[in-house]
Amino acid sequence: MTYRKYKVQVQFEPRPYLMINDDDLKGKAENKKWYYNTKDEFVQFNDPKEYLRFVDLECEPNAEFLSSPQGQFFFQTKDNAAPGGVNPTPVSNQNGGGINILVVKRKIKMTWFFVPYEIVFAENVISGLGKVNQYEFYGFPAGSLLLEGTEVKRYPPPEQLIKQDPVSKGPVAQKLCDITFIFNSMMQASRDVSSRNPDSTNFKIAYGHNLVPRPGELKYYYVETKALGLAPELSNRPIYESYPMERLFRLE
Repeated sequence: MTYRKYKVQVQFEPRPYLMINDDDLKGKAENKKWYYNTKDEFVQFNDPKEYLRFVDLECEPNAEFLSSPQGQFFFQTKDNAAPGGVNPTPVSNQNGGGINILVVKRKIKMTWFFVPYEIVFAENVISGLGKVNQYEFYGFPAGSLLLEGTEVKRYPPPEQLIKQDPVSKGPVAQKLCDITFIFNSMMQASRDVSSRNPDSTNFKIAYGHNLVPRPGELKYYYVETKALGLAPELSNRPIYESYPMERLFRLE
């Protein structure tokens, strides 16, 4: 049986990212410094600004609770009688369930569309995992974005090409992918940050994920390691090292 007619349905939707041609993007490229240790030593790299196109950003509200140590909060009463009074009882897990401090965070998912699958194995992506942004990035202040991981959707390109496999080094059909960089965003209002915090250096960012709330005062303070013994190189290090997230959008 032969059909002479076909019913075709075409679905269309706008792209979720901005389109910029190569010529316009080349005019925006700039050289930047990647500070990679506490001595503020650095290497230069070219930032092609590829994150200005083919990138979509999603934001998911999130929060977590931090437990306050016992003895930081005490009961208060109107008549100064127990459990308040001159010698108030501290709040604990035994008498008040403990105190949990709500820390507001956001999950930021930044998807780069239609890029070579080799980006998954790129050094510049692996180097950024577990670090915070060294520069302001997409409007997020330095130190406020912690790169937690990536998600990848792989698919064949419209025109098949043969490439070298990055792992086996043998011939393999080229693949493209959409790679999603997953960030944990933590930003403090200026009124919640201690005025006594030191200034950030190029490598050590005194903001965001490198600040912790001081129990009782509930102001955010910058903290560093202090090694005891024969390991001075482990001293004066922040909670998280910093990394220029602009390097994520380079295929090296």
